[in-house]
Amino acid sequence: MNLIISGLCDACEYVPKDRTYAIRLESPKYPFDGESYNLTKSGLWVVVHTYSFDDRNPSFGEGKLFKRDIAQKIISDFEEKFLETDSLLVHCTLGRNRSPAVGIALNNLFNLGNNSEDLMEEFPDFNKYVYGTLMSVGRKK
Repeated sequence: MNLIISGLCDACEYVPKDRTYAIRLESPKYPFDGESYNLTKSGLWVVVHTYSFDDRNPSFGEGKLFKRDIAQKIISDFEEKFLETDSLLVHCTLGRNRSPAVGIALNNLFNLGNNSEDLMEEFPDFNKYVYGTLMSVGRKK
């Protein structure tokens, strides 16, 4: 499966070429409201899900913490449409921390076919707490 990990600007300009599942990771303080934050119109979006949490971990940062219930929702939502999907777009605001964590975890949990070690090198600042929570929840399924 094609995995696209990006920030908001690139995601809003992305035009799907095949059946694409989108995961949008917004901050509760800065939601993706308004037309300038919309993804391109296309009949190729399988589904677009938005999840709201901040880029932090239990001992660092402010705002809404990523918890197991959000991890479970991301995994179960993706599992429902996984077989109908050719590409997965995961984006947060900057594309450096939250979206790589979610993308790499889903790549591992669903065997999407991308090299996770390469992705971890490409995105060295991925949020390890978010990644670890998703992996922990996903392995228990």
